[in-house]
This record gives sequence, structure tokens and C-alpha cells, in this order.
Amino acid sequence: MGRLADGVYDFADAVRAGMHERETDLRAALGIDSQDVARR
Repeated sequence: MGRLADGVYDFADAVRAGMHERETDLRAALGIDSQDVARR
């Protein structure tokens, strides 16, 4: 059971990393600085 849980956590981490990378790409393409978003 521990290995299954580790696999799920690893998968979730990979998904989060991919989402963060995609968000960074989209912000760069749209010219949005993350600091601009934090100020609103």
C-alpha cells in the first residue's frame, strides 16, 4: 500500500509541476508578469 501511495504522490507532483510550467509559458506568451497578478 505504501508504494501505491508513493506513486500517487509522485504523479500528483508531476501534474503540479506540469501545470506550473504551462502557466509560466502562458504568462510569458501573454506578457503577464506574475508580480502584476499579485498586486491586484
